[in-house]
Parts: sequence; structure tokens; C-alpha cells
Amino acid sequence: VLFRSVDGDVTDEISLYPAGYGAMYQGVIGGVININTRNPAPEKGFHGLIDANFLHAGVLMEGSVSDQHHILLSTRASYYDVVVGSIIEELQEREQTGTDIIQLPRYRDYTGRYQIDLDRGATLKFLLDGSSDQVEFLFEETAASVILDPIVAGNHRFRVAFNRQGIVYDNANSRTGQFTAGVGRIETVI
Repeated sequence: VLFRSVDGDVTDEISLYPAGYGAMYQGVIGGVININTRNPAPEKGFHGLIDANFLHAGVLMEGSVSDQHHILLSTRASYYDVVVGSIIEELQEREQTGTDIIQLPRYRDYTGRYQIDLDRGATLKFLLDGSSDQVEFLFEETAASVILDPIVAGNHRFRVAFNRQGIVYDNANSRTGQFTAGVGRIETVI
């Protein structure tokens, strides 16, 4: 199972490819969510967006370097764990549920696109993407979930980091159809 946070402001298309399994697997389900990021805006000049809310802060900048060269840069970082961390810690001490949240969910992500518009509808794109997601908690012997299933006792840490760099050539010429080719490097740390 791989999770990756993606900035909604750079998302172009989301596709779901569901899969289901029989009752013998106790209702387990799975599937793939495919998210395509959009191209940089072709308008001249640069513009941006600053986003700050209860969960995270981020910045997006995009624009055209020239008529054929476009750039998009986006980054976000969550601070939910900092904002509510002391409240959660106080509740855990007061409630004594046997579950200790060591690290509340935290994520960081970045996206970079540099696009060169070539002749006859072709483009050359340089891509950078990455994200880091993590959470950590401890189930003590007194936790309700441990009483039901002792195997879940202990420390559970989930961290997924993803980095990708690539170059994509795309030719969407209406006369010859569409041709896309790319090369890249993907690093995933689980």
C-alpha cells in the first residue's frame, strides 16, 4: 500500500481503477488511484497562490519564461501535528485509553514542471515530484484493540517517501495521433 499526498492545485485528472475480492478475504478491497498533474499555465508573466489553512501551508508559482517555455513550482508542508499536538497529548493522558499517538500525521510534498512547447503540438517536459507522509502510534496492553487482538500491541510507525525526476516527450499531432515517451527515476522509501 503506497500513499502519496498531492497538491490539489496542480491536479489535472483523477482516475479510479477499483478491484474487489471475495468474501473469503474478509471484505478486503483495493484498487489504484491514478492522479495526473497539469501543465504549467501558458499565460505570460508569473502568478502564484499562497495557501494556509488548519492543516498545512503551501505556495504555488507558475508562468511563462517565454512563448515556448513554461514553469510550475509547488510545495506544501503540514503543521496539523504542531497545532493540535498538545491537545491530543493532554486528552491521551486524561483518557488513559492505552493508545499513545507519538507522531500525528505529517506530510510534505513538492511538484515542479518545466515545459518547452515544440513545433506541431509537441512538448518536452521536465518533471520533479516528491512527498513524505508519516504517522507513529503505540498500542499498550490496555488498549481496546490489543484486548481484541493481542498481535497489534506495540509501536507502529508508517513512513512513505517518494521522489521522482523525469523527462517526457509528448506529441499530440491530430494528423498522426498521439505519441508519448519518457524516461525517469523513481525512489520510494517505505
